[in-house]
Amino acid sequence: MRSILQVPGPVKSLFDKLPLQQYDPVDKRDDALEYELRSRTYDFQGPQAAQKSANDTFQLGVYQVRYDSISNCYLASDPWCLFTQLSLCKKNDLKLNTKGNNMSDQKTSSGSYLPHSVFEVSPLASNDGFLPILIEGHTTRNVRSSSSIYQILNSRLSTSEELMYVLLLDSIVYDCYMTKVLYELKVSQFLSLYAGHCSKAVDPFVYHTLCEELSKRNGFALRHRENATVPARYLDISQRSSNFQLIVGRRQENCQQTLIQFQDLLGKFKFFRDASDPSYLDLKLASYVHCLLHLPEPASLAQFLHEQCPILVDHSRRTISRYK
Repeated sequence: MRSILQVPGPVKSLFDKLPLQQYDPVDKRDDALEYELRSRTYDFQGPQAAQKSANDTFQLGVYQVRYDSISNCYLASDPWCLFTQLSLCKKNDLKLNTKGNNMSDQKTSSGSYLPHSVFEVSPLASNDGFLPILIEGHTTRNVRSSSSIYQILNSRLSTSEELMYVLLLDSIVYDCYMTKVLYELKVSQFLSLYAGHCSKAVDPFVYHTLCEELSKRNGFALRHRENATVPARYLDISQRSSNFQLIVGRRQENCQQTLIQFQDLLGKFKFFRDASDPSYLDLKLASYVHCLLHLPEPASLAQFLHEQCPILVDHSRRTISRYK
């Protein structure tokens, strides 16, 4: 008895005579995703940036990268991320990415370059929710957290005096910077520095989440419990009183006094330790000054820095230009 699942003889004989064709695997590459990833990636430059294997490369994950017209370089928008970016240049003899210069689009006789790079990434990529992170390797990846990077870079300071200065910057100047970011910027201004690729539909959620996470980084919320957990636009009227403004104003005054002291300490020297090569202390100071200079109005300290600390402005530009 013929089964309903049995192929009829004429049909079977017809298909048996057809030539067999073996097809190649279907390409799983997503061009749209590839383009999106490339638009977020800024390769380091220089002879030491190109690697033979992807397992020898690293990616620095940061909030945002912005073009700086003065240095003609693409720089991280956050001071901790920028400090790490400059430190990687110093340690690995790398150059900053410049406008229109993308190594991944260049070819050699042996194929494509595999460069170290800076990558705009969500803070959710980090276990603790903070950036920067450093992703080393490709097949087997080692992800260094923000706190781990902080400890490693501090260990490279030459003297206890330099460590003291760095801790001073990471407390007084850092607190002033974060206060301005969290309490003085508009939502659109904040997102341009810390979440430039999100959709407008989720802007309020992203803004609130990032503010809450940033307030916890580097112990900011522990030092300023009175106003560290909620953005200023959501504070009660009582919290935005003259007392609140007095606290914020005092924080800025302390920062300005500290920067003036660093200017006096630097004096006429190009860098703190060596006239030809910036130290990690130079990189730290230059990162803070650069980010304070480029904060949007009304949070920017550009006027104060240009009028009261021109030496620090020149020092910041000189330090960054060292890695062009």
